[in-house]
Amino acid sequence: MISSNPPCVSISMKTIHFKARDLALGFAVVLLLGACGGEKPEVMLASAKSFLAKNDNKAAIIQIKNALQSDPNLAEARYLLGTTLLDSGDPTGAEAELRKALELKYSREQVIPPLARAIVARGQYKKLVDDFGKTELTTAPAKADFLTSLASAYSGLGKADLALAAHEAALLAQPDFAPAVLNQARRQIQLRDVDGAMATIDGVLAKAPGEADAWMLKGNVLLYVKGQRDEALQAYTKAVEFKPAFLAAHSAIVQVFMQQEKVAEAGAQIELVKKFAPNHPQTKLLSAQLAYQEKNYKLARDLTQQVLKVVPDDPKVLILAGAVELRLNSLIQAETYLSKALQKEPKAALARRLLITTYLRTGQSAKALATLLPGLSADSSDPELFSLAGEVYLQSGDPKKAEEYFARAAKADPKDPRKRTSLALAHLVGGNADTAFNELEEIAASDTSPMADLALISAHLRRNELDRALKAIDRLEKKQPGKPFAANLRGRTFVARNELAAARASFESAVATDPTFFPAVASLASLDLVEKKPEDARKRFEAVLAKEPKHPQALLALATLAAKTGAPKPEVIGLLGRAIDANPTEVMPRLLLVDYYLREKDVKQASSTAQSAVAALPDSPELLDAL
Repeated sequence: MISSNPPCVSISMKTIHFKARDLALGFAVVLLLGACGGEKPEVMLASAKSFLAKNDNKAAIIQIKNALQSDPNLAEARYLLGTTLLDSGDPTGAEAELRKALELKYSREQVIPPLARAIVARGQYKKLVDDFGKTELTTAPAKADFLTSLASAYSGLGKADLALAAHEAALLAQPDFAPAVLNQARRQIQLRDVDGAMATIDGVLAKAPGEADAWMLKGNVLLYVKGQRDEALQAYTKAVEFKPAFLAAHSAIVQVFMQQEKVAEAGAQIELVKKFAPNHPQTKLLSAQLAYQEKNYKLARDLTQQVLKVVPDDPKVLILAGAVELRLNSLIQAETYLSKALQKEPKAALARRLLITTYLRTGQSAKALATLLPGLSADSSDPELFSLAGEVYLQSGDPKKAEEYFARAAKADPKDPRKRTSLALAHLVGGNADTAFNELEEIAASDTSPMADLALISAHLRRNELDRALKAIDRLEKKQPGKPFAANLRGRTFVARNELAAARASFESAVATDPTFFPAVASLASLDLVEKKPEDARKRFEAVLAKEPKHPQALLALATLAAKTGAPKPEVIGLLGRAIDANPTEVMPRLLLVDYYLREKDVKQASSTAQSAVAALPDSPELLDAL
């Protein structure tokens, strides 16, 4: 069915040549040109409004832009384009158009409320307060709308008192203003009054069943607070039913499908999103998440890179980018993305776990431990983090601590069959070793998870039961084919038995599995030095750098080796300089360079280097101490 007001198409009359056999086509073109070629901007705006009434934002935007081509200073068109872009999930474009509408003297009562919503949607809380914090609107709906956005901005800035005052003023202006009432529900959630929040949301829906934002918030409470996925999915579906271009609700539906491992349904939902927002960063992010779920990591990387060009500091995107690089074994890049994500969002548990995993893979035990500790708060109950803690302490040579956290990992998730591991470790700590080891052996034999195996290995190593540790490592290796961790543990166990040839073979096996797995590389280099083969050790570090030119551990190890073997001063300084350039936010390379100058009795250069280091990393207590 063809609309009576179709979006105009620009066609040059000079390109139309009629022939008798083209009569039908020519007639159609004439009709199309007659429909829009001579239309006035006001007529095109009227057409756009009819499309908006049908929830066809895409067609409406085309008509509004056609009107603006005819008259760029049409204030109403700027306003309509801004509000439509905002409704379509483009707050950046919306803000630009609404500001132009203000410049063209369009009604402040109409423009400022959606402009404030656009600024808040972009997370630009300070900008809203700076630009419009003292703005006074007169009509009740506009006042309530604007003050609700202002309350969100103050909340985002951590100014709770001002946020509460703005929220109360919004409700005073219009007590039934749905967004303000929904903000009240959000406050109730923060105060852990979940039942009260649900009652507030249901109250909004009773008065306005088509309030999409209320359905969205209800879905979030059901999913994230109550853990009711099916009920949440129904709420999100209602949201898109009443607001078909509601990008956040579509995204939530995709997330639920992915949690349920319904990949086909998630893909179908993303195709719906592509119809109205094909180039939106959120659409590409959803496609990247789907590609990751389908193990198409190269496509996920390509899509994530596209999103990062638009939103380079978004923690969600950085976490996905880090996870993709970790899967592709690009560990330095993974570390870069994940450390940045954790800086932006310190409470992001997934970012913390992935970063710890990256550090474990690169053999940076000290960094893994430093990243782990802030997550191990007194009320922490993340079994995955506890399990990682066990691995960190195991790799750091503290099997007693490792054993403790493997026990906590099982205890924190009582629904997991692995809870028997907790009981077994409790028996071990209580002195009932025979019972404990029998239980752990039984669990390890029946459970596909490596948790019981790791607990067994750490317990055997702590008790210096090296033969039994080797048997447990053999079983772990069968559960983790293609991973270097078991081979590296075997090598360390052979070192403890003083069987250096067997240790070397195990470390070589780990490196063959993953050439950049640094714990095994460093262990092989140590064996080379014991055998007085420093050149072989140097080649090992250089092999890692050939694959990962910015590998921090390899660069430092190469510089340290050069210093120990009496290499020329420029060579050592050059290597440390490379380490600093490759990883400018790392403290250790700078400390080592200061230390090297001091050992060379070059105090002036040591002081200059320390000053530069503090200037680059002013919050580092180690560098301040060095200076």
